[in-house]
Parts: sequence; structure tokens; C-alpha cells
Amino acid sequence: MTTQIALTALATSVSLISLWILFFWLYRDYRVDLFRQRMFELRDELFELGRTGEIAFHHQAYGLLRTTINGYIRFAHRISFLSVILVLRDLKALMATLPATRFARLPEALQTVEPGVRVKLGSIVGRMHFLVADQLILTSATMWAVLVPVGLIFLSRAIGTRALTFVRRQPIWRFVRAHTIEPMDAMARAVGAEA
Repeated sequence: MTTQIALTALATSVSLISLWILFFWLYRDYRVDLFRQRMFELRDELFELGRTGEIAFHHQAYGLLRTTINGYIRFAHRISFLSVILVLRDLKALMATLPATRFARLPEALQTVEPGVRVKLGSIVGRMHFLVADQLILTSATMWAVLVPVGLIFLSRAIGTRALTFVRRQPIWRFVRAHTIEPMDAMARAVGAEA
């Protein structure tokens, strides 16, 4: 019995270490590279708008958006749920130490662009923010631990009754009901009657 417990503990330890290496090393590096590649594609799309003359390279909106994308590319390896929490906690102190020009507002700069170009730039900004959220959610163990159960709860509530109705129409339902659900219900009734 002691050997079996030791082997189980060893197998569990090896599995946990493997999962840690897979998530925090291999998967996270892959996600950082994927995030950077997608940001490069957004930056190329922005550059193409400047190259075709739809927006001037020296326009404030172009400069702010390009600088923002470059910042995300440069610090992609540091984007995490914890870093966002720490930055938001110290945002006032950070803003006080940096020049006001660093916090120029992109939405206000976008208002100075022609409506057709504003839509294209807005699309780039929206996709950029989606990629950041995607990176935060899919590379943070904390977010996985919180969002996966919450997401499953919402999903089960959203499709639960429809899925149950669909399953009950299937021929296998009678077998499942007879061999699992009815015995469990009978056990619950027996325990409930004793209480």
C-alpha cells in the first residue's frame, strides 16, 4: 500500500510539473508570439492607411495608435492579469511621473480624422483592445481559474434547458434515465425520508 501511495504521489507531482511547464513556459511563449504577430498585422494595416494617404503619418491619431501598438508589441511578455491590477492600483502615481503628452487621448485624436478613416482606425483600435483582452484571459492562470467556471455556469444556464430538451428526445435517454437518474433519485428519496 505504501508503494502504491508513493507511486501515486510521484505520478501526481510529475503531472503537475508537466502542466506548469506546458502552461507557463511553452503555451505562454506561444501566446506572446501570437499576440505580437497579430499586433504587427494591425500596425501594418495602420501603415497601409498612411501609405495610401488616407491619414498623414504626422497626424496625432496615427502617432498615438502606432505608439500604442508598438508598446504592446514591446511589452507583450509582461501583459498579465497581475500587471494590469498593479498598474491600475498605481495609475495616479504613474500619471504624475510621466509627461501629460504620454497620456494624450486617442479617442479625442480620432475625432479629428475624416469619418471614413475614423471608422477604419476605430476598427484597428477595437481589434487591438480585443487582442489585449484575449491575451490577458488566455495567458493568466488566475483568469482561467476564475473565468472558466463562471463561463461554464453562464453557458449551462444559457443552453441548459435547451440541451436537456434535446437530450430527452434521443433514444439513449431512456437507458441513461433508467440506469443513472432514477437510481440516484431513489437514493435521494431514501436519504430524504430518513432525515
